[in-house]
Amino acid sequence: MPMTFGEAYHVVCPDGGEVLPNSREYHQIMELMKQSGYVPLNERLVKDMEPKKPRTVQEAMPFIERKVQTEPSGKISKRQWLSIDAHREAFNKHLNKK
Repeated sequence: MPMTFGEAYHVVCPDGGEVLPNSREYHQIMELMKQSGYVPLNERLVKDMEPKKPRTVQEAMPFIERKVQTEPSGKISKRQWLSIDAHREAFNKHLNKK
């Protein structure tokens, strides 16, 4: 489930500091939200307003179940995951335990 801004804020700024727009912390919060599956409103809006013209009889029939495109799996690499300071600190802390 995608993280909200508040949940990501508590991960990036556990001390509760102020986050200004376009600051480093803000960009890390937004990146963490994107990694968890959050899709911004601008990317969810319909791009073209012209309705799709049916090419087959099945597409023209209104009551036939149509295939729905699924969202990409959103796999995250280790480098992307470690780009968040809170994750990197927790990872280094775990490595230094041993």
